[in-house]
Amino acid sequence: MDRLSQQEEKRYVELQHMALDCARSGEWEILKSMLAHGLPANLQDSKGNTLIMLASYHNHPETLSMLLSFGADATLTNCHGHSPLEGAAFKGHKDICTILLESGVPHRRAAFFATLFGRFGVAKLFLTMGK
Repeated sequence: MDRLSQQEEKRYVELQHMALDCARSGEWEILKSMLAHGLPANLQDSKGNTLIMLASYHNHPETLSMLLSFGADATLTNCHGHSPLEGAAFKGHKDICTILLESGVPHRRAAFFATLFGRFGVAKLFLTMGK
């Protein structure tokens, strides 16, 4: 395999940052195109935040659903050991939590986060959906 030139490496890093920003801001159409052209669905930033973590934490359900359809792993944790579901529970994002629960991700710690931070609507969701 040929080694990338410095210019190509720089461009690839720029594209990775662009993808992470798209997940953070909910620009799922652009991100979908990038994934369709080979961007890894489990791309992580320097803190271990995946595209799913960023979309979940910033409350972008369409982006989250699209990432799941590309096979992104919703159980990967960041450098603090937090999962996307825990981030969404902490923020109180009920729609995000619903999507993640429906996808079958483990929820025990996330239910604790929701309760600890007073996100009682989300905590109730874990009781009803998280069997």
